[in-house]
Amino acid sequence: MGDGVVGVRFAGVRKVYAPHGDELEAISRVDLEIPAGSFVSVVGPSGCGKSTLMLMLAGLIERTEGEIHIGSELVTGPRADVGMVFQSDTLLEWRTALDNILLQAEMRRLKRKDYTDRAHQLLDLVGLAGFEHKYPRELSGGMRQRVSVARALLMELPVLLLDEPFGALDALTRDQLVVDFQHMWARARPTVLFVTHSIDEAVFQSDYVVVMSPRPGRIARVIEIKLARPRRLALRSSDAYGCYVKEVREMFLDFGVLREHDEGVEDGALDRDGSLA
Repeated sequence: MGDGVVGVRFAGVRKVYAPHGDELEAISRVDLEIPAGSFVSVVGPSGCGKSTLMLMLAGLIERTEGEIHIGSELVTGPRADVGMVFQSDTLLEWRTALDNILLQAEMRRLKRKDYTDRAHQLLDLVGLAGFEHKYPRELSGGMRQRVSVARALLMELPVLLLDEPFGALDALTRDQLVVDFQHMWARARPTVLFVTHSIDEAVFQSDYVVVMSPRPGRIARVIEIKLARPRRLALRSSDAYGCYVKEVREMFLDFGVLREHDEGVEDGALDRDGSLA
């Protein structure tokens, strides 16, 4: 993938769970190099190991075999240089939006005042200027997730991991957050690993789309997305964009994850936004 400096490298990574003695192979073998500053989406069916891959990169769970490097450093445990955003916003209900963002600095025992201006800038960037002192209960789901994204961006960390961060949002809010996040990412260009079920979302955002097979997860293909940036929603109606979406979808048809009938794709197999059910 590319010829620049490697931001993340997976080498022969395998993960086996054995909670009750019976082994379950979640990830078969992953070899992958992600260029520094690139946006990479991982798409695949439920249970293929997408989130497991991300959590191993963050050092939150141990791999069974292989090595993971961030830059030149081997991942051996939880990393302070990795930001994370989950599907649930994980905000602290007793802290305001501003205080939730500044939590990143406080946890690192850094001076809060040194990061307050940046926290305000991020709130403005995500469209929440004026909501600094609102509590999570006073914010909509989309607004809460914007705070969560801003919190992950506060420290300008070199690696950012996102696990279905927009999956629970309504379609309009989701589209807007995807566009806004592209703008925020372009300002600092961290290395991003974005886990999603949505083929459409993966193609729209990424420099590369990593397609994973059904469990045990393995990398079936890495597709470079050669679409100009910045990307706007109108891009989705272009032929080039449609070809990328079709290429990924046809892989899942080949896997048997999606099934077609005379009437079209089976109900429930594929959501309207191109998500894998």
